[in-house]
Amino acid sequence: VQIANYSDTTLLLDSENVYLEKDGQRIYALDESAVGAFEDLIQLPATLRTGEVRGLVVFPGVSTQQLREWQLVIDLRYQELGEARFSLD
Repeated sequence: VQIANYSDTTLLLDSENVYLEKDGQRIYALDESAVGAFEDLIQLPATLRTGEVRGLVVFPGVSTQQLREWQLVIDLRYQELGEARFSLD
């Protein structure tokens, strides 16, 4: 996942606003304390003011073959920025 922020608005990313969704079911990303073996895991919570951050987001129980059934959601509505949804083909 690569996230870019080119405004002065600080983005706060944590394990509660990055998730997979399918038919109303959600699977939340694991945070760094749960998955210490992944060095490139986005350290959640993360603060991004400007620039880009890139990293691995881990979702428990979903194989790479099952990803196309889910949407990746980055929900920033609590920051009044809306949400972004991505199909994973």
